[in-house]
Amino acid sequence: MLITICLFSSCNSSNQNTSPQKEIGYDTERIQRIAQVQKEMINNEQIGSNQVIIYKNGERIYNRVVNSGRVGDGDITEETLFPLWSMSKPITTVAAMILFEEGKFMLDDPVGKYLPELDSLQCLDSDGVSYPCKQPVKIRHLLTHESGWSYYPGMSDGKFFLVTDTAFTDLEDFSIKMAKKPLLFEPGTKYEYG
Repeated sequence: MLITICLFSSCNSSNQNTSPQKEIGYDTERIQRIAQVQKEMINNEQIGSNQVIIYKNGERIYNRVVNSGRVGDGDITEETLFPLWSMSKPITTVAAMILFEEGKFMLDDPVGKYLPELDSLQCLDSDGVSYPCKQPVKIRHLLTHESGWSYYPGMSDGKFFLVTDTAFTDLEDFSIKMAKKPLLFEPGTKYEYG
């Protein structure tokens, strides 16, 4: 059984629910409760206008837009484009886990095993002074935001830096330049979204 929740603007965003099909196998009453959850999240000010699309075994079983009607929160229409932002992270994680299941790597493999430039990284101490990291960044750390890399400002040897201040020409250039950015902490010791 494969259940996919579509979160992208490339999905058909018409506000029509797909009629249930018995051969797909799901409880129509339970699936219709999702709209109530969408409304409750708006009422609790957790989210604004939202759309949920669910596919099961390749068939769309739910597609509902719930608009908040609040000032400043636009309605979701056929023309709405959704920015992907961090949605590449779950796609990358799923792709990585497929490779893991195929035995292509182990979660505790050091990233430097595959990208040698990431083998000898610098970490920052509590005063923002860099030193050679004691632990390597492992694939597990990249997937769980425990690598020490961050989007947010860091201080290295008395100077602020942002990862987003760096331009990259391709993936190899990205890897080489990231190897020069100090980690905010020892890999695997803290969580920092990035």
